[in-house]
Amino acid sequence: MYVRQSDRDFIHAVEEYLRSIASSSDLQFDARSQRLFDEGNGLIEQSKTRMAEAVVQVDKEAVEASEARAAMGEADALLDAGFGDLFDGAVMARRFEQLGSGNRAATHIPDVQRYLEGHNPTEFSDRGRADKKSIMAKALDYADSYLAGSPVPQEVITRAADAHQKFVAALESLQAEEGDVLTKRNEADRARAQAHREFRAGRQLVEAALVLSDSPQPLSELLPSLSDILRGDTLAPAADDDRADEDQPVEPVDA
Repeated sequence: MYVRQSDRDFIHAVEEYLRSIASSSDLQFDARSQRLFDEGNGLIEQSKTRMAEAVVQVDKEAVEASEARAAMGEADALLDAGFGDLFDGAVMARRFEQLGSGNRAATHIPDVQRYLEGHNPTEFSDRGRADKKSIMAKALDYADSYLAGSPVPQEVITRAADAHQKFVAALESLQAEEGDVLTKRNEADRARAQAHREFRAGRQLVEAALVLSDSPQPLSELLPSLSDILRGDTLAPAADDDRADEDQPVEPVDA
């Protein structure tokens, strides 16, 4: 997950609270209590806005990273096919040399032979992306040097070169997008901590307003505590415990 479910629960709980007090006619305050109530609600709304903005940014980057991964998968497949074509072309060139055709590969047959023994399409497809990038670059060098004048069509080499360019571009894009996701996640971590502080402070002010006005309305029925929200327990509040969750483990993030 790029965003904790508890972040969304937090936003939802605050939105529900703000809607409920906006339409309530049961809450009556004197001037001092009203100031506390308004200030507390301002902080609570600010906490929701801060967290919502962070979630939007992380979600946006997550979508872009997902698109980059899809493009990377397509580029991977094209590169595998292109490498397979170059490999087959090298095999063909070697075979023609063995038959005495006299193409240019004949003067470099030891190099081509070593290359063919070191790589094959199946092994190539299982390689990491950094390895595939460099291996394909070497394959294209061989193609330019040794397959000229061979029976291998130039369009095969051109298609493989295009696949390599697309692969490199897709890899750079994916790395950039995944870096952006990490940056936004770190920003969301900081926003979460600040939003929780604002929420706790605001809720305490609301509670003070209720106490001073001798309101019969329990705070827990108006607005769940932070700990209840983070547990997903917003319908049946437990003890009114408004401690933060700084010590709770962070949920795993997809890289």
